[in-house]
Formats: sequence, structure tokens, C-alpha cells
Amino acid sequence: DRLRTTPPADAVVLGAAGTSDPSGRADVRAAARLLSRHLGRPVAHGFAASAEPSLPEVVGDLRRRGARRVTVASYLLAPGFFHRRILDSGADSTGPPIGVHDALATLILRRYDEAAAAYGRIGEAPQRAVSRT
Repeated sequence: DRLRTTPPADAVVLGAAGTSDPSGRADVRAAARLLSRHLGRPVAHGFAASAEPSLPEVVGDLRRRGARRVTVASYLLAPGFFHRRILDSGADSTGPPIGVHDALATLILRRYDEAAAAYGRIGEAPQRAVSRT
């Protein structure tokens, strides 16, 4: 949905913050594959900081391979430091962060319900520690 706010482009890159955690990098690669499937076109991925490939490198590589217009799909929840890094990546356009979106809220609520059901606490009030001082 956020890419609908950007002009058409020859190439799309999923831009994430970056992490030293291998499973976090794998999650970004998986998200780029899912976005590629959804868009029906290749989607590269790059990181704004702390991981390879760096977003500016990916944008530059796509241009060397012939992409005239490159857009970045922001894989961030909110604007801030990392989103500014994405904006400075050399891409022609950048979608806004995921932010407040119905699909995100639905996902969070579903995951909460799944976790609560797994622990058998659906419908129960949270337990509070009682201080006896």
C-alpha cells in the first residue's frame, strides 16, 4: 500500500534499518521475497545501517544494471534516524514507513491472541505482583 504513494519505478528495493542478528537479516530477505511475489517483479533488499548489503550499494548496483528510476519500500514502522538514512540512499523515491496501518494493527492483534491462547490466558485479567511491605 505504501508504494502506491510513489511514482512508477524500474526497480524496487526493500529498505530496512539493519541488524547484526543473522535471523533479523534472514527476516528481511524473506520479506523482500514476499514483496517480490506480491508485486510480480524482483525486489532487492538493503540496509540503512549495520548490515550488508548497504542500501546505497544496492541502489547503485541497480542503476549500473540499467534501472533509471529506483524506489525504496520502507520496512520501518516510523520515521526517524533510519528512515532519513533510507531517504539519503540515492533512490528516486521512498515510500513512507509502515506506520499506522490497518493491516499492521490486525497482525499485532492476531499475534497477541495467538500468544495469549498458547498460554491459556485469553479473557483473564493480567496477574499483578502484590507488594507486602
